This record gives sequence, structure tokens and C-alpha cells, in this order.
Amino acid sequence: MPEDGPTTAPTSPGDEALGREGGVEFCAGRQIDGYVIREFLGEGGFADVYLAEQTAPVRRRVAIKIVKPGMDTREVIARFEAERQALALMDHPHVAKVFDAGSTQTGRPYFVMEYVSGVPLTEHCDRNRLTIEDRLDLFMQMCDAVQHAHQKGIIHRDLKPSNVLVSIHDGRSDLKVIDFGVAKALHGQLTEKTIFTAQGQLLGTPAYMSPEQAEMTAQDIDTRSDLYSLGVLLYELLTGALPFDPTSLRRAAFGEIQRIIREEDPAKPSTKISSLGAASETCALNRRVDSKELVRELRGDLDWITMKAMEKDRTRRYATATDLAADIRHHLHHEPVIAGPPSATYRIGKFVRRNRAVTLAAAVAAVVLVAGSVVSTLFAVGQSIARTRAQHEAERTRVVLGFLQDMLTSAAPHRGGRDARVADLLDEAARQLQGPGLDDWETEATIRTALGASYAHLDLLDEAQDQLQRAHAILAARPDANEVDVAVTRFHLAWVHRERGELDAAESMLRHCLTVFESKLGPEHDRVADSMHYLGIVLAAKGELEQADSLFNRSLALWQRLKGPTDKGVAENYAELGKLHELRGDFQKAEHHQRKAMSIFRAIYGDEHAGVAHAGINLAAVLRERGQFEEADTLALEAIKIRRAAYGPEHPAVASALVELALIRSAKGDHAGAANPLREALAIYRRSFGEPHDYVATTSLVLAKILDDGGQSLAAAETYADVIAAYVGLFGDDHWKVGNARNLYGVCLTRLRRYDEAEQQLLIAYESLLAAGLTERAGRAATRLADLYELWGQPVKAEPWRHRASPDGPAESP
Repeated sequence: MPEDGPTTAPTSPGDEALGREGGVEFCAGRQIDGYVIREFLGEGGFADVYLAEQTAPVRRRVAIKIVKPGMDTREVIARFEAERQALALMDHPHVAKVFDAGSTQTGRPYFVMEYVSGVPLTEHCDRNRLTIEDRLDLFMQMCDAVQHAHQKGIIHRDLKPSNVLVSIHDGRSDLKVIDFGVAKALHGQLTEKTIFTAQGQLLGTPAYMSPEQAEMTAQDIDTRSDLYSLGVLLYELLTGALPFDPTSLRRAAFGEIQRIIREEDPAKPSTKISSLGAASETCALNRRVDSKELVRELRGDLDWITMKAMEKDRTRRYATATDLAADIRHHLHHEPVIAGPPSATYRIGKFVRRNRAVTLAAAVAAVVLVAGSVVSTLFAVGQSIARTRAQHEAERTRVVLGFLQDMLTSAAPHRGGRDARVADLLDEAARQLQGPGLDDWETEATIRTALGASYAHLDLLDEAQDQLQRAHAILAARPDANEVDVAVTRFHLAWVHRERGELDAAESMLRHCLTVFESKLGPEHDRVADSMHYLGIVLAAKGELEQADSLFNRSLALWQRLKGPTDKGVAENYAELGKLHELRGDFQKAEHHQRKAMSIFRAIYGDEHAGVAHAGINLAAVLRERGQFEEADTLALEAIKIRRAAYGPEHPAVASALVELALIRSAKGDHAGAANPLREALAIYRRSFGEPHDYVATTSLVLAKILDDGGQSLAAAETYADVIAAYVGLFGDDHWKVGNARNLYGVCLTRLRRYDEAEQQLLIAYESLLAAGLTERAGRAATRLADLYELWGQPVKAEPWRHRASPDGPAESP
């Protein structure tokens, strides 16, 4: 029987012929190798697609793409193989996967890929009446998939709704990019067979095609062509219409199609909605707004973003799909977008929308700053007035400046947070201090301390240190300076030293502050509780864990007496105690403390606050150690989202959340998936702190472990050696962090069969961890020594086995 046959598909699977294939080869129930054909799904330009069931080695539904009869020309076969190779190169949750390939009994090539039971992107959005925000979330998934393809050196060249399918799983939309049939390799070629494109042959779909693709000079196509197509898709998602009328394009001659794409400028999305007439209401209803609201929602950011993606000149488009997605995130977080005009009014407006409470505080702070200047000037002018009046004015100044300090400090979204717009406010206040009008030393010192504390809360350490040192110098030069004021300035300066990794200086200052606060303010004061807490953090970083434990417990009890059981200070001490228990290997207690901290933070701030993200990261770390990966992963992703919204994408707090996500993925065995967030975190830390720095070294240690676990032990060994050198330089050779790094390095060296070096590292690690009181980690070193000697075939050379870890103990993390 000939292979040409009917083109319609039967309504249900059976023994009937499917699709255009009338031969028995493609009847329902027949097999192609290990795949049983079930039904005809559809056809493309040169291939048909069938739903099939794989029977071995696993049972699952798949899609089989088979070259059409009569289409097996050299060029078609080359394109078919290129598509198969393009898909095989990629491994991304939003790109359909290739499982297998082969030829039918009649010699026609096929490949087997993931079955995507979805509908085209725009149809899914309209059918489910998705809001603009929901559509943007899906669009960012698509950007991630396209970026992955570009990183693999593949340009799709035919991005359109029918090649972006969306299905719903567990109530969530899942997007897949499909059909790389006209994909192009950036470097080299996808197949050894030659693909010849005839003169005048238009590859792709005109309505979504970039100007340079319409020129048909394929040699000059790069990833920015896909960026243009993404812009068209975004336009359609927002407006329900295409930039150029598809009917006119279909009717136009070939040269006219090229001219329209190259030369005509489409209307902005908001303008397009206004021009749709009665159809605008239907479009708006599909987005759950009315037409006027839709125009307002599109006008501004979304207009700019879409039109930048569709720039005729590709040098003016977004450089990458990641950049396009990032600008959409900026819009969703009410941050300035790259595509937007750089006017001061626009950027200030963005800041006001994102930080209404902060803006109010900043406005009041500015007023207070002026008021402080007026008060201090009056105070200076009125020095001839009676001393009692002068003291009254000085006290008034102190009250006003205390309010200023509260306002400036509240500008930080959370301790450790950073927002460049708030920093601009602080910079302006600092500039005002350079001019005349503040000739009262006490006023200036108080303002500089407030500025320095606020800079420190935003992780602007250079600016913080400058202001705090100036304040401290002013106070130190005055024998009549209030000793508590001096201690407050030194308290904030100590934290700057801690963030820089200068732990000895931080400890000395905090001990002094604690003594002053206890003697001048009494033992039951919140400054005493704060000083205990932060001194405990510094001592824990130095490896003095017992002292740190005592300070955290004292601070916890004091906060509970002062503020009750649900205060922020109570939660912060629970969190630090949880970290100590985690370090000691008592993960049950660690989880208990971190959950208490999390519940308090949620009760105080709700679910979207940076404090909740901080607690979530701490809890995720413990759950990872306990093997509860699903909850840990959810907490880490939530923390990353919250921190990016609160601080921006380049903040160290974002980096710490990325590190935890990488550790979770690695613990699940996804070492490749762990490396990317980890490298992103490492880059953020290096830009923020430089080297050597504790955060950089610790993140590098995590990277080394992930490389080692992923089979790249040689690269891991080099990284471990660098980390140990950095730790020794920062903390000295006896610090527990050095011992921990040597412990992991010893494992790596054992895998590389460098047994003598491994033995040396593990012995030193065992002794230093034991001396630090970390018996659980010391036990792991002992266990690894025993394993080493067994592999090496050497007799045991030391007797540290009394602390050996149990074989079913928790997996170790740096």
C-alpha cells in the first residue's frame, strides 16, 4: 500500500489510518521501534507529529516527529537533523526535550520528544483571562528558555504563539518552547549535512520576523533577531493584536512584506488598544480590566519595554533575553526600567510607588534636617541667653535629631538592605553637612551617626565608615561629650568592621559598648540586649561558640523581659541560636529555633518582608541538612524573590539566598543546576566586598564542594586550596572554618587518589574541629580518615575514632 494517504485524523485512536499516513506503518496501535502510535497530532512544513506511548525502559507518552513522504530531500533531512540536534543540546524546564531518534521501516527519519499537551501561548492567556501580571510571568519563563537556547549557541528564528505551548499542572501554568525546525547555530553547524537556503526563501513567520531576518542574509542573523520576535509576542500578549496587520502581510507581495517589517513603525501597545474600537473591551475583559484601565496599565513602562525589544536597529534592542526579563521584573517591582526615559521625575515617581512609607519618612527627615539646622542656629545665636535657656534649646535639638535618626534608619528596608534611591537621600543629607549652618558639634555628631547607621543598614560600608569616623572624632575631641553618645557611634562603627571581616576591631568596640551601656543605662536596657546580640555574632564568626551561645541566650531573655515573646529582637536571637545548633550538628534543635524565629517574623511583618526572607533562608539551610528538600527549595525561592524586590538584584542578601538555593540543588543531586546561582552569588560578593573576604571565601568553598560532588574534582581541588589560603589569611590557621575547609579538601584529594595529601588535610581538620568543640564535624573527619586508610591499603596511623560520625548522619555542607 502506498505511503501517501488521507490527511484527516480519525476522531479516536483505533485501527484506522492516522493523518496523511495511510500505510500500516502509522496506524493506531502499530509500533515504530519501542513506541506505539496513538493518534495524529498535527503537521508542519515537512513533518507530521504523532502522539505515541513508549513501552520500555519506561512507560510514558511521547511525541514522534516523522518526515513526510516525498519530503525526504537532502535539505529537509538536514533541517530535520538540525532541529533534533538543537533540541538535544538543550536541557531546560521550558524547552521540550528529545528522548530518541531513528528511522521508520521505510527509511524516513524520526525523532522522539517530550509530549507537550498544551495550547498556544496567546490562546492559553485569553482562555484563562490572565491578568497582565500573569501574562508577564509566563513571558519571563519564555525569556528564560530563549536565553538558554542562546547560551547553547542556538537561535530559534521562528518564535510565535503556536511554538510556545502552555499547559496547566497542579494549578500552575507550565510553558514549553517547541519547534526548532529553522533554528540556526551561532558557532559551527548543528549537523554535518549541508543546509542550503534558496534565494528568495523566507524562513520564519513574517508577522514575528525581525528586519534583519526579513533581509534573508542568514549569515548576519544573531540572537537579537529572537529578541525582536519576543518583543512581538509581548506586544500580542499585552494588546491581543499584532504590531502589523497579519492579513495585510499575507496579501502583500514579497518585497512589500520586507519593506513593512524594515521601515514601518508600529503603534505603541497603549495606542494600539485605543485604536481597536469595540474590540478593545473584549481585549480588556480577557485581562480582567476595562479598556481605560488597560491603556493606563500599558502606558509608560510596558510601552517602552515592548518598543525597545522591537527596535529596527538591533543595537538599540535589549542585548539578551535575560535583560528583557529583568526590565519586566523592574516594572513589576515598581523600579525604573532600562527602556524608560532617564528623567528625574520618572525615577522619583518609581521610588514613591515602591516605598510609600519610606518616602514619607524621607520627607519628614528632610524637614527635620532643616529644623535641626534652624534650632542649632538659634542655639548658637542665643548663647548670650541664660544657661538654663541654652540647655532647653540643646535638649530640644536632641529630641528633633532623635526623630531624624529614627526616620533615616527606617529608610532602610531591613538591616543589611540597600536601595539606591534611599542612598541618594543620605548622600544629599551628607552634602548638606559640608556647608555652613551646623556649627554645634553635638548636632553634627548626632546627624553623622544617624547617616552612618543608615548607610551601614544599606551595606554602603565606605560611606558608613566615613560618617561614623567623623562623628566619633568630633565626640572624642570633646571632654564633655556624653559617654553613651560615643558608645552609640562606636556600636555602629563596630558593625561596619564586622561586615568588612575585621572581627578583632568589631569585638573590641562591642565589648566597650556593652560595658558603657550596662553602667550608664542599667542592665535592663535594649541597647544592652542589642550589644550582647551583635557581640555574639562576632564571636561566633571568630569560632568562640560557647561565648556566643551564652550571649545569645542572655540577649534573648532580656528582650523577652523588655518587649515580650514576639519582638524582633527575640526572633533574631532564636535565629542565631538555630545557626549555632546547626553548626554543632543538632539539626532538630536548629529547626525548632528557626521555626520560632520564622513565626515571629511573619507575625510582625507579614509574608513579603525582608526579615521573613532572612528567617526563611536560615530555616531552608536546616531543612536541607535534614533532607526536606521540597520545603527548603520553596523557602529559598521565596527569599530570593523578596530580597530582589527589596534590595535589587546586586545586593549581598540576594547572593546569600542564591548560595542556599545552590546548596539545596546540590543536595538533591542537581550539581549542574546548582553551579549557576552559585556563580551569580560569587560575582555579587566579589563586586560588593572584593577579596579576600569571608563571604567570597565561603561561597567559593560551596562552589568547590559542588564541583567535587559533580565529578569535577580537579577543579574543585584548586578552589579548595585557594579557599584555605584565604581563610588562613583572614582568621589564622586554627580557626574552625579552616578546619572545615580542610575536611572537605581531604575528601576531594581522596577522590583524586592523592592519599598522602588527603591524610594530612584530614588529620589537621580533625584536630582543629575537635578543639573548636565541633564534635560532629570532627567525627566526619575521623570517618573520612578511616575510609582513606581502607582505600589506601595503609594501617591506621592515628586514633581519633572515638569521635567517628554515624554512617547515617546528615549530609555535610560548608
